[in-house]
Amino acid sequence: MDSGLLLYCRRGFEKECAGEIQQVASEQEVYGYCVVEDNSGYVHFVCQEIAQADQLAKRIAFTKLVFARQMIVLVAKFKDLPSDDRISVIVDAAASELPVCGDLRVETPDTNEAKELLSFCRKFTVPLRGALRKQGCLLNKEHAKKPVIHLMMLDSSQGYLGYSYADNNSPFFMGIPRLRFPGLHLVVRP
Repeated sequence: MDSGLLLYCRRGFEKECAGEIQQVASEQEVYGYCVVEDNSGYVHFVCQEIAQADQLAKRIAFTKLVFARQMIVLVAKFKDLPSDDRISVIVDAAASELPVCGDLRVETPDTNEAKELLSFCRKFTVPLRGALRKQGCLLNKEHAKKPVIHLMMLDSSQGYLGYSYADNNSPFFMGIPRLRFPGLHLVVRP
């Protein structure tokens, strides 16, 4: 079953993230179970229907979750994406399951192995964005108030597709805030 919530978390905190989402979901009277892989950097909370996952994504205040870095309504899981045409498979799933979105993020879990995919993700984002726009899944210009499409790649042939609500997600890539240091200004004195 592919419906549910996908939650990014820090590597090694999958069980804590799973316990937290199960408790919060049961408080909303949505029952399911978690699929957890140790040190994967994510948790899949499986529920019966996508409507239940969507309800949770609207009702659970993302900022109140301690262990989750991102909360995504999961619509599809991909295994064995064809290397010669990954985009068509993803766009077909997006067209049938996603609301019209205002942004796209192609991400990986926060693990050392997955970080090696970041170059692939950056290169893959441009053609995928164009195909999603052509299909009408993604607006032609970024729109900060529309949902965000998330494609989390586990490797070049496996991944998860979903969306998050712009007013209830992490605005950061992979859900990780990055520190920015002020630029150094050198003063040259005569």
